[in-house]
Amino acid sequence: MHINGIHHKSAFRSHEVMRSIRNRFRFKELSIFLSIGLIQSNRNLLQEAHLTAKGTAKLFMSGRSQAVRLPKEFRFEGSQVRVSKIGDKVILEPMENAPFDVTAWRARLRALGAADFLPEGRPEQPPTPDDGAAF
Repeated sequence: MHINGIHHKSAFRSHEVMRSIRNRFRFKELSIFLSIGLIQSNRNLLQEAHLTAKGTAKLFMSGRSQAVRLPKEFRFEGSQVRVSKIGDKVILEPMENAPFDVTAWRARLRALGAADFLPEGRPEQPPTPDDGAAF
């Protein structure tokens, strides 16, 4: 991959790339615009470098579900992962927080006396004045 005639391994030395760009374009505004593009290109190259860890995993059936046996270097902490699909890629991400347990939350509210809160229901709300704005 080449960026402005410089091989991508050299693109990390941004001063060389910037010198090449400045030699080709003398307009200040264009130079600033290209600098922003170069920063984005370097960021994309760095992100690609982080995404290069690849391996092979075995697929197998566990009951009626398909499962993946991950290699040791790809294992996750905990007992759950977040699964998403983008195009034909399936992405597994670690769960940072435990999922919200609505049943436990409602049980806790009942234990705190939530049944006694507004036993007659919500009071009648006064009418709101019309502000004249039409949407």
